[in-house]
Amino acid sequence: MADKDILQLSWEYDTSAYTRTMIRDDPALFHNYSLPWIGAGWRSVENVKLWADAVRSSRARYGAASTAQGLICTNWGGGRIEPGVWPVAGAAWNLAASP
Repeated sequence: MADKDILQLSWEYDTSAYTRTMIRDDPALFHNYSLPWIGAGWRSVENVKLWADAVRSSRARYGAASTAQGLICTNWGGGRIEPGVWPVAGAAWNLAASP
């Protein structure tokens, strides 16, 4: 069993119906367990938007009690810059903007 203080990263990289459900439902699950979380979007601008909207929605719904910490783009290999860095960075810098 993971320590509840471990930051949760939810990796859902596509835009399938399953992914949309997970991105929609993850924030409430993490909030219910007081787990700080970061949405991990990747290359697809649409996927990144889903995560940015999830962070915004969590913050709007739970206010100061929201466990949403922001967005991250993971880099899985060899020192290269992943194509997802740019859309994730843009969304992360503009989380206060309305969706």
